[in-house]
Amino acid sequence: MFDAIYRGPAGFTEARAAEVMQEVFSGLEYLHTTIGVAHRDIKPENIMFRNPDNSVTVITDFGLAKRFVSNQDLLMSTPCGTESCMAPEVIARAADLVIGYTVTCDMWSIGCVLYSMLCGYPPFYQDPPELTSIIVRGNYDFPPEDWDNISPEARNLVESLLVVDPGKRFTVAEAMVHPWMKTTSQHYSLNRKKFEAFMARRKSRKRAQQLKVQTSMTVWETTTFDTELTDELSESSNCSRKPQTLKKLQHVRSNTSFD
Repeated sequence: MFDAIYRGPAGFTEARAAEVMQEVFSGLEYLHTTIGVAHRDIKPENIMFRNPDNSVTVITDFGLAKRFVSNQDLLMSTPCGTESCMAPEVIARAADLVIGYTVTCDMWSIGCVLYSMLCGYPPFYQDPPELTSIIVRGNYDFPPEDWDNISPEARNLVESLLVVDPGKRFTVAEAMVHPWMKTTSQHYSLNRKKFEAFMARRKSRKRAQQLKVQTSMTVWETTTFDTELTDELSESSNCSRKPQTLKKLQHVRSNTSFD
């Protein structure tokens, strides 16, 4: 779906978006009510089309999924997910402001996906820490230049999903019977300029994260080796061992990548 939203020539019409969301909601209903699983990382990249003609929609990547017994209100305590699609209560849990969150976190995330499908960019795309602050307040809007051609029913469904209070947020059962789900509207809105700005920011943020990881690994490797080297030198009183240690240093330095 990521490719279809962000790299498609014109985005989704409302009718096509409703068809896709019907399949996604059906999948979430199965997860939430039949087998008792919260996905916890719903985002465009984790909703894929099985066939080349995009006719079958599937939810993927259950690496952060959590099974709950039989009570939909069972609290989960581990904050996880992708920040731009993360529900306010999950962010609040990360700051120890709440004791947990429920399966309704998935419904906030799917609201972010639906918003993106309809206008071509997500409702929350600022850089941290501003991003988390805006999400917790539920501070998003519907720019007229992008939403004037989109039906009030579509906007109402988005508003019913992106509700800060999880107790007032739509459940999957409520979303499936919303009037917009039967829309035949062929309107679409894809703001190419905002789409390109979002993609550039996303690429820059991803590059910064990769650099941070590489830097952390380099510091860890250097610190670990220097500790071993110090221990080896302090334990040895025999000078004949020191050239071997220096050779070891040269070998590690020459075989360590800092790219």
